[in-house]
Amino acid sequence: MITVKDGDNTNEVVFKPEAGKIIGCVAYVKDDSDLGNSDFVNLSLQDHDGQYLSKMQDVRNYRSRDAKYSEGCKPLNVEGGNNMTLRVASKQPFSKDFTLQFILVYENERNNCDLGY
Repeated sequence: MITVKDGDNTNEVVFKPEAGKIIGCVAYVKDDSDLGNSDFVNLSLQDHDGQYLSKMQDVRNYRSRDAKYSEGCKPLNVEGGNNMTLRVASKQPFSKDFTLQFILVYENERNNCDLGY
């Protein structure tokens, strides 16, 4: 999970996901009222070299879609095991703490997920 504190407009975390082929990701907020900021809430993901795996965009674009497991996530195609940076930002400061759960989806036979951060 990542939290942007009340009064701030951005936060980022560096994390190291499990090794394996990451085929997608999803992001969740408790409910849409958590997006009550006066501006868009955006999210990006970068690899350990600073290259964008997913450029900054509205967090709602990272929602799980009503589809089967591997098709319901935002597509990625990257190997895990190296540091990644997750960043949440808005132009306006948040009026309350904003918390987001970010989940990486791995390619495997059991269709397991890993809490990315």
